[in-house]
Amino acid sequence: MRLMNLSFGATHRALLVAVACSVFTTGCLEKMGLNAFLGATRDGSHSLNTFQDFEIAREATAAGLGQLEGMHKLAPWNEDGLFMLARGWATNSYFFAEDSYEEAVAKGDAPAANYHLRRARAGFVRSLYFGQELLKRSDDGFDAATQDAGAMSAWLDDNFESDEDALRLLWVGFSWVEHAHVSKELKDVQARLFVGLEMLKRSLEIDENLEHGMAHTLLGAYGSDLAENEKHFKRALELNDGGFLPTKLSYATTFYCAKSDKAAYEKLLGEVLSATDAIPAARLPNTVAKRRARRYLGAPAFQKSCGFS
Repeated sequence: MRLMNLSFGATHRALLVAVACSVFTTGCLEKMGLNAFLGATRDGSHSLNTFQDFEIAREATAAGLGQLEGMHKLAPWNEDGLFMLARGWATNSYFFAEDSYEEAVAKGDAPAANYHLRRARAGFVRSLYFGQELLKRSDDGFDAATQDAGAMSAWLDDNFESDEDALRLLWVGFSWVEHAHVSKELKDVQARLFVGLEMLKRSLEIDENLEHGMAHTLLGAYGSDLAENEKHFKRALELNDGGFLPTKLSYATTFYCAKSDKAAYEKLLGEVLSATDAIPAARLPNTVAKRRARRYLGAPAFQKSCGFS
């Protein structure tokens, strides 16, 4: 989290800029105000993850996205706004639209499931729209780089190396692979899964600790080699000490599901359900993980999808 901790010198410079703006143009002050507001909003946005109440978090996320869309219209140049929109649409789709989809599947309500699946896809597409715009601020070679994994890896290595870059790549990569997850029948989406995976790999190379080792969790869930996937899951658990429950959830529902290991699957999901509040800063993702673990253990549709009777 970035801290709003200006030194005296930085504060003095900011005042000089403000005075200069007031002399030459009111537009400059308006731009400064928008930038300051969006910067402060980003600083405070992490508090949503401390929510344990799923319904309040869902309403707050929807309201926040509406406000961010309006602010982006006023300040399209602002990269904090672009980042929050990319992250916000991604988390809204994963936490809430996908949850509604799974709830409908568990009830056997096919029309509702189809509706919420389309919502999840649309949310990830919107996240990727803002996320790609953000990445293109670093270099305009994104479209050319997406032709193959080698080109993508080289482009990322050449243009992204800072901590901020790692965070951006993590969230755009998250949207990319999750969009593929909810679009299994769309061949063009599946064919370009490598783009998101390469983003996650580059983010991990810069800082593997971000969001409790989330890049490792995602690479474990969506990688193509089971042995490598397990290494990523184990490393994520080392980084978050097992307290970031989406790691165990994904470990169970991807790796152990693929291996048809029902005992390990149920054991990990049981650990998710019995977990304590180990990471207060991750209460919301942990609450979502518990909701899904309960569903995966109890709903026949999810048991059958893993080949379990």
